[in-house]
Amino acid sequence: MRVLRAERALLMAERYVHGEESFPYSITLLIATLLLLLGLVAIIDMAFRSGPLSDSPPPATTSAKAPEAACPVESLSPGLPSRARGGLTL
Repeated sequence: MRVLRAERALLMAERYVHGEESFPYSITLLIATLLLLLGLVAIIDMAFRSGPLSDSPPPATTSAKAPEAACPVESLSPGLPSRARGGLTL
């Protein structure tokens, strides 16, 4: 690397190359970086359900299983066989 830097310094002294050392600022690079950061924040927000994009606290986890809902057709006509209810087999 030192050899390359010395060669570059020699070429700059002889005016074969310009002496610019840094890259110019790019609005495209700035926007791409901001979008990358926004995407990472969104992924973290979805994964942990917390962060600047979440509008409610994470739901409480419960170990109790919710009871299964009854079939709405069964509740309308509990005594009839399934064929009498329109052929639905539930």
